[in-house]
Amino acid sequence: MSVIASWGGDKAKKSVHQAVVDAIQKTLLFAEGHAKKNVQVDTGRLKSSITHEITAVSKDSTTGRVGTNVTYASHVEYGTWRTRGKSWPFLRPAVTAALAKAAFIFKAELAKAI
Repeated sequence: MSVIASWGGDKAKKSVHQAVVDAIQKTLLFAEGHAKKNVQVDTGRLKSSITHEITAVSKDSTTGRVGTNVTYASHVEYGTWRTRGKSWPFLRPAVTAALAKAAFIFKAELAKAI
């Protein structure tokens, strides 16, 4: 019995790189969904503004972000001096949950690529 292993060169690199980009995209989407599910809602403006994006892709790294451009989001996330220590975090728990799930997402995406 024998096992033969071969390297697909550039095609394999591209396949693995795309799997990593896809995994990052899915991880960010998971974080976005988690944040939207847990954000405090008054008018719905903050919830609808939460989004994710891949911010940079190169051969060596891929980065992304999840967040909002609503100016009062930090007041909700961290509280203010007026709320006397009360806060309603929605982004930090979303990132924590996404990081916990990321290993499973990456494993599944890489398995598809190989």
